[in-house]
Amino acid sequence: MKILVIGGMHGNEPLGIGLVKKFLRYPVKNIDVIFANEEAIKRNSRFIKRDLNRSFPGDDKSRDYETRRASFLLNLSKKYDLVLDFHNTHCPNNDCTFVGESATDLLFEASSWMGLKKVIVANYDCMNKYSPNCISVEISLNSKLVDQNIWYKKIILLSKMKKLKE
Repeated sequence: MKILVIGGMHGNEPLGIGLVKKFLRYPVKNIDVIFANEEAIKRNSRFIKRDLNRSFPGDDKSRDYETRRASFLLNLSKKYDLVLDFHNTHCPNNDCTFVGESATDLLFEASSWMGLKKVIVANYDCMNKYSPNCISVEISLNSKLVDQNIWYKKIILLSKMKKLKE
């Protein structure tokens, strides 16, 4: 399975940023990574002018960085079987995933396999709404799962599966 891992959709959410850095240091076949909002990451800010995760589907001709970036990420996501977009929340005990209304069974199976049984269907303008192969992984900052090493191992195992029900 070919996987894209996205970190830093919001530049102040550490799990995805750390995870992308780990995969850059220790690359794995069939797993690509990208920093979603590099400008916000540099500033340790949620976003620059507008929330990147609310900028989808984006517009590659826009003058706005985040609007162009949303279009780029959406087009990039089409090249993968599964896209994992990592987020953090200050809300305690709220480890979950978000999928779009057009999510395939694969996304629900992957969420369950990763140990995240709470799946929220997003019907607002976010990447999940426009990318049927995208799961947003939301991990509470106080959770034991806010550990890039846990996710690094899980994603490697996930990438080796042909079907999740194996």
